[in-house]
Amino acid sequence: MQSTEQMQGVQIGGPWTVPRFRPAFCPWRSPWSSPWHSWLQASRIPDPLPEGATEIPVSGLDYRRFKLFHLSIAWRTGVAAGDDYAPIDLGDHQEPLRQMLLAGDPGRPTDYPVFACVLRMRLESRPATGTIALAPPERRGDVEFTSTAYAGCGWYCALGRNPNTEFKDLYLTDNGAMILPIESVASHQSLVDLVSGRDASFRKAVKKLR
Repeated sequence: MQSTEQMQGVQIGGPWTVPRFRPAFCPWRSPWSSPWHSWLQASRIPDPLPEGATEIPVSGLDYRRFKLFHLSIAWRTGVAAGDDYAPIDLGDHQEPLRQMLLAGDPGRPTDYPVFACVLRMRLESRPATGTIALAPPERRGDVEFTSTAYAGCGWYCALGRNPNTEFKDLYLTDNGAMILPIESVASHQSLVDLVSGRDASFRKAVKKLR
């Protein structure tokens, strides 16, 4: 329960933007895209969400491929061209991430750690699988976090090696396990504008955000 309490009330990411479907962001275009497909096909996130549940434990993930997949999303949103991606600046972290991807080396769980939360729809107890969004990196203390939303979850990467964060209990572990607290979409600021049903209208959402 401690990990869930760590996430509740914590805002990471924003303002959120719905990106145009360019190769830079589309998760299924990643060279590490098999974890994306296995995540969806294995229904890692139950739909509907269990009644009364505050977190979803996940295990059996391929640590190397799953982490590199999410690092590739973080890196590509930082180097992509276009107005949607202009606010995302990885700074000195851009090159270390690139080298990790080129080498196919996910590093230790504390090297650019990845963690997530399940995004629960505002009106139903279901994961918000119809949402794809991203936000500029946000600093909390001495650490910056990348923020993206897809596959019914908010995904975060703490930029740095062994960063000092309050989310250590949520990191993807090297044995392929992680705990995902369940967070209401309404707690994620403008994400509430993106999801009002299972499949939100991205055109309407873009109009609201611009």
